[in-house]
Amino acid sequence: MKLAVTVLLIIGGFPQAYAKNYYFSSSTGNDLMTPIQAQNMKMPWKSLDKLNSIFTSLQGGDSILLKRGDVFYGNINITKSGTAKDPIVISAYNVGPQPIISAFETLAIWSFKGHGIYESSTRLSDSIINILTINGKEFAMGRFPNANDSRKGWLTISSHVENRSITDNSLSPVPDWSGGEVIIRKNHYIIDRSKIISHAGNTINYASGTAYSPTDGFGYFIQDQMATLDQIGEWYYNRESNLISVYFGNNNPSAYKIRAGNISNLINVQKQENIVVKNISFEGSNQKSIYLSDTKNVSIENCNFNFSGSDAINGYKSKNVLIQNCKINYSNNNAIDLLGLCDEVSIKNNIITNSGLFPGMAGNSSHSFSGININGDNNLIEYNEIDSTGYIAIRFAGSSTIIKNNFINYFCLTKDDGGGIYTGNNDGHNIRNDQVIDGNIILNGVGASEGTVSSNKQTSGIYLDDNAANIKVINNTVSYAGKAGIFLHNSHDIYLSNNTCYSNVAQFIAQKDAASKWLVRNDTIIRNIFFTNNGAQLAASFLTIGDDINQFGKIDSNYYNSISDQSVAISTSYVDPVLGKINKLYSLEGWKSKYKRDATSKNFPLKLNTAAVHLNSENKFLAESFKNNLGIQPTQSKIEWQNDGGLNGGYVKVSSLPNAPSSYITIPIGAIHSGKDYVLKFSMKGQEDSDKTVGVFLRSKGAPYTILAPVVYQIIPLERHDYEIVFSDPQEHPEALLVFLLKDPSSTYFLNNVKLFEVNKAGTNIDQQILFEYNPSVSIKKVFLNGTYVDLKNRSYTKSFTLQPYASAILIKQN
Repeated sequence: MKLAVTVLLIIGGFPQAYAKNYYFSSSTGNDLMTPIQAQNMKMPWKSLDKLNSIFTSLQGGDSILLKRGDVFYGNINITKSGTAKDPIVISAYNVGPQPIISAFETLAIWSFKGHGIYESSTRLSDSIINILTINGKEFAMGRFPNANDSRKGWLTISSHVENRSITDNSLSPVPDWSGGEVIIRKNHYIIDRSKIISHAGNTINYASGTAYSPTDGFGYFIQDQMATLDQIGEWYYNRESNLISVYFGNNNPSAYKIRAGNISNLINVQKQENIVVKNISFEGSNQKSIYLSDTKNVSIENCNFNFSGSDAINGYKSKNVLIQNCKINYSNNNAIDLLGLCDEVSIKNNIITNSGLFPGMAGNSSHSFSGININGDNNLIEYNEIDSTGYIAIRFAGSSTIIKNNFINYFCLTKDDGGGIYTGNNDGHNIRNDQVIDGNIILNGVGASEGTVSSNKQTSGIYLDDNAANIKVINNTVSYAGKAGIFLHNSHDIYLSNNTCYSNVAQFIAQKDAASKWLVRNDTIIRNIFFTNNGAQLAASFLTIGDDINQFGKIDSNYYNSISDQSVAISTSYVDPVLGKINKLYSLEGWKSKYKRDATSKNFPLKLNTAAVHLNSENKFLAESFKNNLGIQPTQSKIEWQNDGGLNGGYVKVSSLPNAPSSYITIPIGAIHSGKDYVLKFSMKGQEDSDKTVGVFLRSKGAPYTILAPVVYQIIPLERHDYEIVFSDPQEHPEALLVFLLKDPSSTYFLNNVKLFEVNKAGTNIDQQILFEYNPSVSIKKVFLNGTYVDLKNRSYTKSFTLQPYASAILIKQN
């Protein structure tokens, strides 16, 4: 009898003298196989349910191998730990594409419900459905109004009561939206998703999402109701019947492959250690594709994640996690979310795309809609490519954290007031040290103003927010951000060196807010390049509530650029106890003189080569020598026609009226066309040596006044200076005005030789004169040249030059 028992254990049990491989195939497997048989790839088990049933029997070093090319419906609950030397491995075998763990249920057998809406008879089991795809493309829930309507998908909040109701004076009581969801743009960085408790008249009462209250004038929309369905692909999930309805209009739904997520998480790892997941694909989870909680030593390598209803990878209190060589695409909330105190994490060589792009499908916190979120110590994020992110690409917090050599492109597409790389320490409880942001390339902080009252883009490449401190920011490249290349916001003890900021609205901003208790102090800003490529951009801006800019820190040895030596490079703003808010604009030399900063910094004015492009274009201002008025109108200013040699020929003297906070003159110029550029030339000088400026822009003639091209500020010189400004691709308007704006009271300047030419865009394309190159790779890049170029240190290049990995260069073509 004893011998029989021994034989039974060998045949049907889990002998563990050495590590074993267990094979699974959804196409050829059989769950009736014994554990011994399942170690033979020709006799695999079939289902993930079988895997879950035997998981506690696994030992360190065992491998679970899924057959390549197979799709496994279901999830894996990891209930056993490996050892540090011998982890438990989940991977793939055979040849072909990665095995897929899928939460997708194919929807079939459609019945017509009227108005272009069809309902599937496939009954789902998950309580919340966050993912639906049609022919491999994700579609969001139906919404009212539609994203492509005249309101860009947002209704307007007229008023609100605390954080429980909103009123829209234009909202109809029919249909009744009770039971649906209201998506509220509460501010620039919060989009809340809340259950509608009731809808009465034009008021919606809702269950609060975050603690943030709505903002009157901001936007909202409705979803999760059948009545929202009126565009192809919009869908609604009925939780009572567990059936999905989709709008197809006149199309037959049977002609499409329609799938919906039907499982919350695909892999759960809770309180287990020493686990490796590699060479697996995941798709269709309603919540997280992989969820980690209280884990240690987990590696996720060479995996693909597609269509995650919330996060592709989510972790809480997990230590020593490696996420490497993965591709993550279409995560509704965040791609990687490890905000729950995760230490000793490495996130390397991943490609992350399309995170948080649907405003009604993500979470409710300020941490949602992002690429990578991480909070913990001793973490490393390097060599990742992060493209098309709804909010922040990389958000981090914690000591001894390194963010290095990442390539970030297109961020803040759904929310704004964010950054490509962001950190802050608003609670102020923990002092964070040894944080490094090194060698990252960050492009295209687009910004999302829909649903707000502002058209300004509140995006920065590197954004160091409230109480951020002890951070080294070195060797980064930031370009095309809607607010700042690098933004120090109520932050201190920051070391900023060898960064290149090119063609952002402002290249660098340091700001102290009135509402913040943290001062801007002990910052070091040295050896950076702050390069503008049009006159509407700023090289740097310093804003504070008191006249304490001189206490911000050390600022020196930087390279600045402006369109001319009289262009504004730097702006300041502070509050004077008597005079109130003081806003000033400076050339680099004016800034040096006033604040004794940037003593050895250099300016590289760029002269546009537009001389030949307007020879065949008529001057749109017919009185360039000011021999007569010809429609020039002063506002809060006085104009006098003079011809006494102050400038050549006749000229106009413009003086602001006493105590006028701003004044301007307008000059009619006729029609302005988009798709064209406009070159403005004029001569100007001032009456006294000062730091006063004139802002020049194009504006519509009639109310409501619209600025057709951004304001370009120029310093008023004591001696005559000839200016040349390009207004690139302005808004179309049949009657436009050229405006010269003074914001300083008691100012006077003399103006002459005003010429405005319409030219083809190619003639003023600054990119033909400035070569901006970057290298987001680990290999040296060779760049070939079509002429002679010089860099900002006046080094010359003729045929080619090389760029080191994750470096950039700005070269100026020589005529």
